[in-house]
Amino acid sequence: MKPDALVDEALTKLKEASAKRQLLMAHVELDTVNRMLKKLREANVDHLRHSKRIKTEAIDTKAKNDIVAMDNLMYEGMEGSLGFNLQKYATSVAAITWKQKYFHFTCANGILDISDSSRLSFLRSLPKEVSIQMLTELTCAKDTEYVDYNLPIQQIFKQINSNNSFKKISKAICDFDCHNDEQESVQEVYKFIFKMLDKKSFMFHGDRIKMYSERDYIVKFWAPVFETFFGQDEHIFLHWRDTQAQPYKTNGLNMKLDNRLISIRRGRYVMEDSDCEYASKAIGRKLYSDKLKLVLGAKAYLNEIIANCPHLDEDDIRDIRIPYLQILGFQAVLSVLSIKDKGVYIAEEVFKFDFPTTKKQIRKGHLGDLVKALSLLKHLLKNLNSRTEEGKVDHGGNKTARVIEGISTKKVGNNQWLSKVQLPSDFDDNEVDDEAETGDDVADEDEVKQEKEEGFEFLI
Repeated sequence: MKPDALVDEALTKLKEASAKRQLLMAHVELDTVNRMLKKLREANVDHLRHSKRIKTEAIDTKAKNDIVAMDNLMYEGMEGSLGFNLQKYATSVAAITWKQKYFHFTCANGILDISDSSRLSFLRSLPKEVSIQMLTELTCAKDTEYVDYNLPIQQIFKQINSNNSFKKISKAICDFDCHNDEQESVQEVYKFIFKMLDKKSFMFHGDRIKMYSERDYIVKFWAPVFETFFGQDEHIFLHWRDTQAQPYKTNGLNMKLDNRLISIRRGRYVMEDSDCEYASKAIGRKLYSDKLKLVLGAKAYLNEIIANCPHLDEDDIRDIRIPYLQILGFQAVLSVLSIKDKGVYIAEEVFKFDFPTTKKQIRKGHLGDLVKALSLLKHLLKNLNSRTEEGKVDHGGNKTARVIEGISTKKVGNNQWLSKVQLPSDFDDNEVDDEAETGDDVADEDEVKQEKEEGFEFLI
């Protein structure tokens, strides 16, 4: 090899060695900088945690001092009354997602939902023994007795096992001799659903169901059933399509409803009875936004009744049940809101049912359950109306004797049972659209399904 070539090769190796040395030094310097940054971040995190802890303790102390609870519902193992603890729990739930908003604002309003076992549920924050005691003592569903308007002929629905048997039972329904308006209404509901499954079974095909909007479910399925069942009752008016109830306005609720059931006497408005909200599917934000709307609306109705019925005594007030319906596709839940003590309300599911989409479901009793649920709703509406009518009039003692003796015939009222409705300042139900699904909604749907399967296993 020539001397020049040797020199060139030596220079090349020297340059490569220098480059490697510089690269190594750069890695060492970068590693040193990263270690220093890590220590700074750790120190900063510790500082933030400390600051957050101090801030949280300050907020908790302030919230605790600001809470005013009027109830006397005490439970062993829980410090303070139920009303106090509900409001306190509300301060620990950030109102960001609709699920968080639901639990935050229900608790802030003194409402305990004893049917929702989600991870954010107030019941999960309590010792197991306390939760079990509350569920046992606060439920009202087991005490409700009502007339089931199902026709005797529904017993033969169990015999449906072929198209021929389905047609025979369909004919038997048409031939049934009704004796009153209720039986005629139920007969028409049977006929409507049997005809859909016989002549329009394509409406229940999976691909078509995926296309249904909220309005499709109302117009094609639920509205005909409700109008048929309640249509012959002159005292119930079904009001459809995004309307706002007067008690909502009175209580500052800027929300519209898909369906309102209104009490009518002699053709005139008397009072709001019940609300119903619809959605095409059970996605988290729509499920909880509608649920929040319904339960806050029920509280507004309770306020309206108490304010306008000064002659209700405390037992009468506790016996009031405000029913409301939430319908998600073909599934439905009937719930009630009642007042347990001053400022404390109990929300509870009392009947789950669905719109039958197969002949097999009719055989298994789904159509019978649908009519049972509507029968229970009608019973709740009648009870609500009779209770409020009694509360508007003074039925106590001899009024003439009381006037002669100079005893006041006026009742002070039940204002201490009134409770202001608290709601999100930015609540806009128009922004909650169940037609546009996002990745978060899929996650919500999976979470809802999982939590339904878990139920109240946390109490076991």
